[in-house]
Amino acid sequence: MARKDNQSCIRVASTAIALDPGYPNAYYLRALAHYELGHYQACVDDLNKYHTLEPLCTTCASPEDSYALRGYASFFLGRYDHARRDFLMAKRLNPSSVKAILGLWQAYFAEGRYHIARQLSQECTGITPQSQLAWLAHGLSLLALGRHSEARVASMSALEIDRGNPDGYWLLGAAAVSTGDYQDALGHFEKALSLDANHRMSLVAIPILLSCCPKEAIRDGKRALILASRACRLTEGKDAHALMAKACAHAECGDYLSAIQVARESLALVSSGSAFHEGYKEILSCLEQSRPFRFSPGPGLTRSLARPYFDRPGGR
Repeated sequence: MARKDNQSCIRVASTAIALDPGYPNAYYLRALAHYELGHYQACVDDLNKYHTLEPLCTTCASPEDSYALRGYASFFLGRYDHARRDFLMAKRLNPSSVKAILGLWQAYFAEGRYHIARQLSQECTGITPQSQLAWLAHGLSLLALGRHSEARVASMSALEIDRGNPDGYWLLGAAAVSTGDYQDALGHFEKALSLDANHRMSLVAIPILLSCCPKEAIRDGKRALILASRACRLTEGKDAHALMAKACAHAECGDYLSAIQVARESLALVSSGSAFHEGYKEILSCLEQSRPFRFSPGPGLTRSLARPYFDRPGGR
């Protein structure tokens, strides 16, 4: 639904609740609208009320859907333990629920529990072998474990399903970065951006590569700043990963005052429970010492590049 439609849905549902506070469907429909608008706490609050009024969760959706929805809302609030509980409940209710399994995968990956994440993504590819999202999740899990050749196979499986989806090329780029093939990585990220000029993950990955690559020939601070600034505009300055990419670009251009300010804004948005919090603190520390950050190839870098993948609503 468009933003106006979601806002209208909230108004209608609120009116229904005012007339009958015990009407569970109204809370569920309002929760859906809040989720689409990014009002995750309001979504959780309405689903809590819905579950209280309708313990079997059968009036508005299949039972696993209501738990999965609350799980995703909790995930985007950084409450990974709460999210995990809801996804597990959704999976118990429907062991073949792809949204529940992928939700669990996101939560475990975000917490740095990559072996469990890989098991879940592999399970998902078995249930839905034609799901590009399942293959992308599996490729990310393999990359995070340093299993580069298997990750490339997963990337190609994703692209065979849909070559017009930029995510597959972005995953190939992340795999290339992990093995130090920076020029190939840049080509894959650029391909993703050519398919979608606002592809968020590439708008973060390319500036990071152009600002932080250990190979001088790859670096281009000015272009990095242009792309990172676009990413920040698209996310209204509220995305930690776009902000950190912009901070690194400022540093590559020699503007450490701006770099430090933006990096601090970025770090303030990253949950301390995230597996990526320490990595961003390391970047800020470099900038505060007037040193540009330079990454090293390997699983750790892949995990940093992967982070924006999880902060995109729509996993449902």
